[in-house]
Amino acid sequence: MKQIFFLFLGSTILASCAYPSIYEASYSCTAWAKKGGSYTGVIKAIEKNAQSQDQIDEVFKDTVNTFSLRKCTKEIATKQVLGLSIQNRIAGQTYTFNESQRVKDAPLRLIDINLDWEVKKRFRY
Repeated sequence: MKQIFFLFLGSTILASCAYPSIYEASYSCTAWAKKGGSYTGVIKAIEKNAQSQDQIDEVFKDTVNTFSLRKCTKEIATKQVLGLSIQNRIAGQTYTFNESQRVKDAPLRLIDINLDWEVKKRFRY
């Protein structure tokens, strides 16, 4: 009889660990992500000369963007918001990117590639 009671108690406790809505799960995940720190990505400026003078002005200045080490993604099928963390970047570090990582339509924005994301938290709803 005690085993049935503890089984019931355990399942009740686990069921109560979920958020009542996707909004609340997303909000909690976003708060968690903000605490994760950030790193900086830089594309170094090129020197203006005869060969490069036709380039856009942004390439003649360092382009610097800040990236979060954590993010949230909704997984509707499993009714949870996943808290993801980058494993191959370090908080506070600056990384130099290649010119090819510049966003074509927005030259002041960078894209970081080859990131190793890992699920660190699950916000069930």
